[in-house]
Amino acid sequence: EYQRSLGSQLEELDRLGRLVTHLLTLARAEAGQIRLARAPVDLSQLGASLVSQLDAVADAKGVALLCDAPSPVVVTGDAGWLERLVLNLLDNAIKFTPSGGRVTLHVHASGDTATLSVSDTGIGIPANDLPHVFERFYRADSARSPQMGVGLGLTLAKWIADHHGATIEAASVEGHGSTLTVSFPVTSTA
Repeated sequence: EYQRSLGSQLEELDRLGRLVTHLLTLARAEAGQIRLARAPVDLSQLGASLVSQLDAVADAKGVALLCDAPSPVVVTGDAGWLERLVLNLLDNAIKFTPSGGRVTLHVHASGDTATLSVSDTGIGIPANDLPHVFERFYRADSARSPQMGVGLGLTLAKWIADHHGATIEAASVEGHGSTLTVSFPVTSTA
């Protein structure tokens, strides 16, 4: 019982630590203290690398993690911040997809738009919550999932997208999964 209690306290401390880190990052970002680099970034390569890194996490949860990024798609931006954006999207998808489900990262270009999307077969987002998912501290009904975050991951993802001249949108059907799509101005494709 003592070990269980300590384990619960450690989980709560970890959650609070993530909250503080996200808050400090957002505060610095909104104060203009964060400078973004501007260099070519291959979204396909970045996505494939992150899928490879997270494969063990998804596998341990019983979730299939796939990458559909057949050719290079290059945008101009900050590789570190773009990595954080994709990581947030993949982490959320894995977190809210039950065992036996699937998470897929798609990257493609069409005309002058590069699109990166993360689709899952998870619990989905209720229609009344969908307009609010990018708001700071917004979390859907906590009874839906015991693995709730701190309500800042998608807020940070939106900030990153906005500061890369991109748009981010969420689509979902409750009980059938969600897709988060980021559309960038494309730099080049192979």
